[in-house]
Amino acid sequence: MANIMEFKNNVKRATKPIPYLIGFVNDKKMEDETELNAKDANDLAELWQSLCKELRAEENSVTYVARA
Repeated sequence: MANIMEFKNNVKRATKPIPYLIGFVNDKKMEDETELNAKDANDLAELWQSLCKELRAEENSVTYVARA
């Protein structure tokens, strides 16, 4: 598992948000996935950090980032 910024090479800079699938391990140690729209890696990281509590995930629980 990793911090979302370790996948920054999978995220392209864009003028409008692009959807990305984020795989992660939740607090029940189960694989989970969410979709977030971001313009760049920093935007995606901020969104992820803001949603970790709601998703019941740690910031460093990311298993993959892929363009949706």
